[in-house]
Amino acid sequence: MVRVSSNFTMVLKMFIPAAWITFFGLMAIAFLFVEDGFLPFGGGPVVRFGFLGIFLFFLFLIYFFLLPLKRVDMAADGVYVSNYFKTYRYQYLDIEKIKERDLLLRKLGTITLKEKGKFGKKIRFLISPVHYQDFINEHPQFFAHLTD
Repeated sequence: MVRVSSNFTMVLKMFIPAAWITFFGLMAIAFLFVEDGFLPFGGGPVVRFGFLGIFLFFLFLIYFFLLPLKRVDMAADGVYVSNYFKTYRYQYLDIEKIKERDLLLRKLGTITLKEKGKFGKKIRFLISPVHYQDFINEHPQFFAHLTD
């Protein structure tokens, strides 16, 4: 079994959301309840609700872009997908396609299943370039009908 998702997935999925919610969530609560004299820029509702709005906006981004990332391992008997708590195996016959999309510094992989699985119909993961390409080169028979 070869891990084809990046190690950075765990940082993006676990550490950044936990740190963001803890630090900036407590800061947002403090901004709402502290006196105006202690707030930056003179305080007032603009600063209070502006910071709360920024916190909620980034919370939205984390929820829709970082939390859906999964750890993906590939083996001859199928694809193993994990959210770091539970792992499920999907056979290559259950996969409709695998799509790669370039981000600035990384590649995002999307596995589309023929039918909805435990993690939904689309499984997103950050590609580990070396491991992913090595596995495809070693097992081209699994990927001939899957990649774009």
